[in-house]
Amino acid sequence: MKHIKNMRTVQLTIAKTLAAMCVGKSIKIKQVHSDETSKRQSHITNVVVGLLQADNTLKTICLAGDLICADGTAEEQSKGVIQSFSDGGRLLERWYSKTVKMYENDDEKEDLLIEISRKESLSVCRLLGCYLTTDSCNAAKVRICFNSAIYSCCICDI
Repeated sequence: MKHIKNMRTVQLTIAKTLAAMCVGKSIKIKQVHSDETSKRQSHITNVVVGLLQADNTLKTICLAGDLICADGTAEEQSKGVIQSFSDGGRLLERWYSKTVKMYENDDEKEDLLIEISRKESLSVCRLLGCYLTTDSCNAAKVRICFNSAIYSCCICDI
């Protein structure tokens, strides 16, 4: 049973890392959709992102499907969405540093490192101007809290 739980963790980490790479390589984040549900007094939020690709097509990916928020309030949902971008950046940096160590004596290391998005590509500031949708009863309040949180994060980055 422990092996199965460990494998689920590995699979989730790989999926989140690859989703973060897709967000990082995209030209623009066009839409962010959050969907919160509560089961057994746990509030779980999903973050789905609409991305503009280099070939001008839209691609939809799930950046996080397992955010456990303290409650279902707009503030907590906003924190969860922003946290999903921070987590993605952290995963990308971990991938980058492990690749550097694995290929430290390889001449083609730089070609590999170019392919890995950096954590800056998941900056919350990239969300400025994107379209926010939510499947929540208090959608307007979520949008206001989310936009305030983005502006606060961007001011701190300056």
